[in-house]
Amino acid sequence: MVEHTDSTIGERASETTILLGPGAWEINAALVEHGFRVIPWPAVAISPAQSWATLDESIESLFGYDWLIFVNHDAARFFLQRLNQTKHDVGELDSLRVCAVGEATAAVLEQSQVHVDVVATNVTSSGVIDSIASYVGGREHLRRLNILLPQASIGRDYLRNDFEQVEARADVVIAYQTVATTDATRLTALQSLLLTASVDAVAFMTESDVSEMCRLFDTNDLGRLLRNIEVLVIGDRTSALARQMGVLPTRISVSPLPDALVQALISRFCR
Repeated sequence: MVEHTDSTIGERASETTILLGPGAWEINAALVEHGFRVIPWPAVAISPAQSWATLDESIESLFGYDWLIFVNHDAARFFLQRLNQTKHDVGELDSLRVCAVGEATAAVLEQSQVHVDVVATNVTSSGVIDSIASYVGGREHLRRLNILLPQASIGRDYLRNDFEQVEARADVVIAYQTVATTDATRLTALQSLLLTASVDAVAFMTESDVSEMCRLFDTNDLGRLLRNIEVLVIGDRTSALARQMGVLPTRISVSPLPDALVQALISRFCR
């Protein structure tokens, strides 16, 4: 076994950038102490959109859409809230096909007496499109469909681009935001770092870390966002959820204790 001196570890760690959740302050401090560059992602703070203009316009033009897709329960909640505030009734959605991404989203819609035609249990973008294609009789029947997608601004490319590839038109309307206004620019910059592989690894300590990142970037397809980045997880359940969200993680530890995690990351990057 090769032993590393503290200086060797520091030199190699200083070349490594790791993204961590905001709640991982203990491991964050320890990694910085060992020379890693650590970037905490902003805390999730779901709130209404700064402007209702595009959402209100889409609500007034529901007759122009074939499908309404809710990517998560936040999308369903804010859309229905605004529908009610603008004096419209959920019965007006009966003329559209409605897709809920995930069981939790379907539950919110059903509680509000919104009919749900498709529940996509495979929540990645390809899984959602496959679910709708199966309902309509094949991908060829997706052509020229008009789809409405209430989302947060940071998640506007999730699903839309994939629908365009099958020649459907998907309009993303901003219904809410996932971070405090002061963190919006920081979140966009972080998204750019991830998409350009300027981060070496993302470490998910718990299942809630995975769920939080999905809400933060308003996507169920982390595989696309993190496609060029090593994804490290603690435990089998965290690994299973990450796989469900489209990533192939590496399990680095079974123990969530800070010391064990720091040593696991040192072993991973400072060999």
